[in-house]
Amino acid sequence: MADDDEELGVIGSGYGYGLTPNEEYRQKLRDTMRLAYELDNPVLMWTKIQEYLKRSCIFDEDPEREGTSVSDIFIMPEMADFFLETADAIAYLARGARVTGEVMEKYETDLDRNPGPVLPKEAIALLPQALNFTRRGYNAFAQLASMRQKAYEAALYDCLLTNGLSSREALDALSRELGEMDHSRRRRRIREGRRFRNRGLFWEDYDQGRFLYLCRRMKIDPYKNL
Repeated sequence: MADDDEELGVIGSGYGYGLTPNEEYRQKLRDTMRLAYELDNPVLMWTKIQEYLKRSCIFDEDPEREGTSVSDIFIMPEMADFFLETADAIAYLARGARVTGEVMEKYETDLDRNPGPVLPKEAIALLPQALNFTRRGYNAFAQLASMRQKAYEAALYDCLLTNGLSSREALDALSRELGEMDHSRRRRRIREGRRFRNRGLFWEDYDQGRFLYLCRRMKIDPYKNL
């Protein structure tokens, strides 16, 4: 994966649609993209690419061309790597080649075990696996949902502590709201959730809204001692 720390962005200044993401944002984004590669999770990568592009695109205001980008965009090297890997996986299937192994690492044809080209209707069925969304015992969407839930739990736990609860009281409160769980297991989930947050995984607008909703349900002041 590329690791180029050069300044990137689009024409403009500041932060928002059609403007250049600042250095702090780019660093957090890079941390999250590295995490996506470490976990081999393309869904996480696509969510961060979508976020970056929406912030960076300059849109045509013509109502008949709503949402059309009208300016060149500089993408990060990590994104270019990922786009190429995704294009490779699709191109292999388009040529009828059978792909084995981890899509984000390498491609191998196995004509002995899988004779004959991939038929078009078969390629559709193989696409989620070729793009690494799924494999035996793995679902990239389910993994991301689990990561998001652990991040919520970590944030709620920390808020409960700042609201004056002891560690045990905070864990009990989480069990009442989120379902019973052994405290040692919940602590492991909280540690993982903190790690995900420290790697820049959250917060998107969706995450912030969900978090504040849970705070209201649990009568927590999310802004206390900030």
